[in-house]
Amino acid sequence: MEMPKVGAEHQRLLAFVGEWEGDEEVAATAWGPGGPAFGRMSFRADLDGFVVIQDYLQQRNSRVTFRGHGVFTVDPETKEILWYWFDSFGFPPGDPARGRFEDNVLTLIRTSVRGSSRYVYRIDAQHCHFSIENKLAVDSDFSPMVSGKYLRKD
Repeated sequence: MEMPKVGAEHQRLLAFVGEWEGDEEVAATAWGPGGPAFGRMSFRADLDGFVVIQDYLQQRNSRVTFRGHGVFTVDPETKEILWYWFDSFGFPPGDPARGRFEDNVLTLIRTSVRGSSRYVYRIDAQHCHFSIENKLAVDSDFSPMVSGKYLRKD
């Protein structure tokens, strides 16, 4: 068996590396009320380029209301981007979200017993747009959960 090597998809993940912050709009959900929020994301490459590690913090009314920690890597067989996510909601991560880049847009889908989530990152040199849409097990289609536009700070 040949050992995995850092490839083109790993290199594409490096576009995220840095510090980002910006305004968000949160939809009302079972987990809390909707409204404006402020988000900070920090990404760094690690493990010889095989992963990009993400830390996330959301504030509402100047209070931290949500934290998350993500790990991006690449499936060596399918070349799909994998995103493992841990957060202050406390659900264990289970299977990772899976997806691919199309131009400068990374779309990932994750399915669990609670339903499916679609995550979209659109990135350029100075901005990152991020959105989450959820489709709970009882829903027929995806609904917005959060969207944000972040400015590179470094």
